[in-house]
Amino acid sequence: MMELVIISHLALIKGAQISGKAKISPYLFQRMGKIDYSLSTSKYYTPSLFVFTDIYTDSSANQYGLLSTLHKPLYASANGDTILYCFRRVDPAGGSGRIGVAWSFDGGATWQTAGNINGNANGRYPSAVGFTSGGAPVCSWPELVGGNWGVMCVGTPSGVKCTGNLGTYRSIGWQIAPDTFALLGFTSTNVHYYTVYDAINNAILIDPPIAIRDPSLNYYDSPFAVSFSGDSVFIVALDNATGSMGYYILRKDGTTEPDPDTANFIDTLALYAFTINGKQYSSIMDIDTRFEGNYIWNLYTLQANPAPYSDTTVSHILVLQLYDRTQPSPGLVKQWVFAPWNSSANDVELRLPIAHQPKLGVSGSRVVAMWVEWTDTLDSGCGTNKNPNQPSPKDIVYVATPDGGNSWGANKVNVNSTNKLEDFVWIARIENMDMGPTSDDSLIILYLHPKDNSTDVHCNALNDDGITQTYNYIAKDAVSYLNDNPKDSLIIVDVSERYVKADDILIKVLRNQIRISNAKGSVSLYRADGSLISNKMGQNIVFNVKEGIYIIRYNSKIYKVVVK
Repeated sequence: MMELVIISHLALIKGAQISGKAKISPYLFQRMGKIDYSLSTSKYYTPSLFVFTDIYTDSSANQYGLLSTLHKPLYASANGDTILYCFRRVDPAGGSGRIGVAWSFDGGATWQTAGNINGNANGRYPSAVGFTSGGAPVCSWPELVGGNWGVMCVGTPSGVKCTGNLGTYRSIGWQIAPDTFALLGFTSTNVHYYTVYDAINNAILIDPPIAIRDPSLNYYDSPFAVSFSGDSVFIVALDNATGSMGYYILRKDGTTEPDPDTANFIDTLALYAFTINGKQYSSIMDIDTRFEGNYIWNLYTLQANPAPYSDTTVSHILVLQLYDRTQPSPGLVKQWVFAPWNSSANDVELRLPIAHQPKLGVSGSRVVAMWVEWTDTLDSGCGTNKNPNQPSPKDIVYVATPDGGNSWGANKVNVNSTNKLEDFVWIARIENMDMGPTSDDSLIILYLHPKDNSTDVHCNALNDDGITQTYNYIAKDAVSYLNDNPKDSLIIVDVSERYVKADDILIKVLRNQIRISNAKGSVSLYRADGSLISNKMGQNIVFNVKEGIYIIRYNSKIYKVVVK
């Protein structure tokens, strides 16, 4: 069930000094439509293996529905029981843009689905918005008009409404009142639009939508990330006139802070470049940002300069920043640098690059950064280090902290795939907040896998400009904040022993019941085949079970339990 798997030595690099400003890579624009290094005090992590259980599988005609970071395809309730996925679904009517919906009210045990809710093949980049008071799922998406970016659409399986042609290439939504949802659209001319949808009457209430940023009137902003917070949304964008990356707030009534008549941004972000062992890392390839109260968590990736192995699609290090909005501008108080590490060379392992769009999940002081990383130093990326005759294996990896960055754990996500071609990973957005762990410290994630079991999804999309059909998987598991090695052997507990003291917890086995006492963190119950049954938090936990063999995971240890 759980074993130590060394996929790379992941280094958390400390002791850096600011010496330059990172630059936005032109490839980041396409995907949306220096600090001196000190080796001392670096910390090494060997990621541990945790089994994520797939709870839903569907398919898409191509991989582009999950590209980029400006939409939110996966939504979950705070406790993880309710899950909504909006996506471009394979449909008998043909085409790649027919919007499908899958939703569950029991944590993924059973699902309801609907296909082709837009009635055409022109939908792109769907977002999971939420649910009506009657339990109907709500999705939003942009839709092509005449082969070009066009209208902003929103609706349920029972009815859909679209705006006029705005040139919209991304559209996201969030709930602002019962059965009422706000919509934010970004256009190919960098106008940012706002409108409101009435789900009961299937009506757009503000038509035409309000232009909240418009290059012809005030500011020429290219958006790069959005972050929900209650009934408002933060927009992180590049001011094309000044070259600064900053943010503003869109409120539920359509007003913004600051007012565009007075200023563009509330504040800017300090995106630094790095130098490690004389090698520059200066091109920003991806960015994802979460706003949590007065704090900002900002994750971005950097590519080495010049790009090694003639591969301009990948990243090589990740930078995680913490800003305090109450401090003087820009309020940057902490930052961490993570990199795949070659311990023998004592340097960044450039042959294990990072794939497109790492994701950031935040809930209070609990922070998770998740990404996809190549695992074979002789076969990786999309350039000259890639073996064209065989698939290049990858893993989903994440680092997590329960205490705002004071301690970290590094983990590999095992999704029971033999050829390891996962890509374009997402973390579920949690209710009226943004992506992050659920209240019981579970992660609900989304990822793609090529249907032909050979195509590299990242390279096919970003290097070859190609199309490959994909499986869409939703999976979940408890978050691990630890970096300890799990035990090599299992403690076996059965009903004949009644109970056993297992390190810091007490496990009691009764007929049809497993009781856990003295727990101080998340406890996970698995079937013998590795599928997750339940995650629970609390000091005293009860699992109601049938006869059989079960696996208990507590922190980094596992226990086999036999119920007779």
